[in-house]
Amino acid sequence: MQENPILVPSWIKAGCFIDLKDKQGEWRVAYILNVTKTQIRVRYDGFSSKFDEVLLHIRRISQLRVQTSNHFDQ
Repeated sequence: MQENPILVPSWIKAGCFIDLKDKQGEWRVAYILNVTKTQIRVRYDGFSSKFDEVLLHIRRISQLRVQTSNHFDQ
């Protein structure tokens, strides 16, 4: 079975931090581990690798601090 490629915006690159909606619907900061033609592997900031996710689309991704607030600004 061939996987369909995903359209990845140029700002989504390995090594970048992003906002990512988790499976419970909460926006969290995440780190992009790897980007291929068919998937994006991410790790939530402050969480262990057991919570890593492989994304097959970009619907839950936003640029950093668009959906999350920077708690250091308070």
